[in-house]
Amino acid sequence: MGRIGVRCLGVIGDWVGARRLELEGCTAGDVVSALLGTAARPWELGNGNGGLRDCVEVLVNGRNIRFEQGVSTPVREGDEVTVFLHTNWVEVPFM
Repeated sequence: MGRIGVRCLGVIGDWVGARRLELEGCTAGDVVSALLGTAARPWELGNGNGGLRDCVEVLVNGRNIRFEQGVSTPVREGDEVTVFLHTNWVEVPFM
């Protein structure tokens, strides 16, 4: 297990209580679990099943884990994990 640098962007940093962390893990899933364990407001991040909500994106060295091996994406010491909130909706006023 290596020490992995984690950047928490935007509101994620508020929910976690830090913008930068160092966590341990061998996979992105390990890092996500550790992040949930350190979060000041874990209910904002978590989906209730030990994972992250769908609107939370995780990148390992700039690559989205959804397009890699998901939570099984390997991480090594020196890698950087970036976590941020993503929304895909647009508010349209009704007239």
